[in-house]
Amino acid sequence: MANWGRPGAEHSSVAYMKGLANLYVPTNSDQMNFAKNKLVLAGTVIGKDLQDQVNQLVDSKREINSNIRLSNLVSDYEKRTEFVLSTLLAQESETILFVGGGDRGIYSAGKALGEALILVRIDPHMDERSVYCRSDPSLTDQFYPHSGNGVSHLKQDDLVIGDFLLGSDDARNNDQCRFNSTEAEKRGVLTRKIDRDELRIEPKKLIDQIVEEVNGLMKANPKAKLILNIDADRNC
Repeated sequence: MANWGRPGAEHSSVAYMKGLANLYVPTNSDQMNFAKNKLVLAGTVIGKDLQDQVNQLVDSKREINSNIRLSNLVSDYEKRTEFVLSTLLAQESETILFVGGGDRGIYSAGKALGEALILVRIDPHMDERSVYCRSDPSLTDQFYPHSGNGVSHLKQDDLVIGDFLLGSDDARNNDQCRFNSTEAEKRGVLTRKIDRDELRIEPKKLIDQIVEEVNGLMKANPKAKLILNIDADRNC
């Protein structure tokens, strides 16, 4: 919904839920005790009413008024997902799998978890565009959420202490992303970015390095929360 009104991978969540359901139901009675209460399929965040409004704005999506309305709809959807995630966290859920088709999902997850976030991301995109209006960056009266600024928004909210990006493709990121990432690093966000081609050549070595560094950061910050965000596409 955040990606210029395109539905993206919204229907892929159904396939993931079916896969999780298959994991949840044991085929062997000896596995029952292990499976019971370990994996709970919490349900689906309904957003059809919001998506219907988005669909009406697609043709005029680059007009300022439509763009502002799209941002507001993204915010409305995020409030729903954040509420669900916060409720699950209140039930002391150890690990939550949040499956969605939009790049802004990381923002809802981060807001639900709160401060001292460590982001480990597999994504060609930095998602650190300007937090201001996408159609008119001069509109700085508020933050305008869209598909390209979920991470920069979390950093603007001072919620992130570490950001580890694996598989980045510099050609698919603009100067806004690079500038905002650098500015956040200057403010103290530990930042690591591994190029897509580097990752292809030495995946194990580089992933082991990241895991070691993340472990060290978590030990130094016992209250830190980890978000593993996988948004890889066919070009990764």
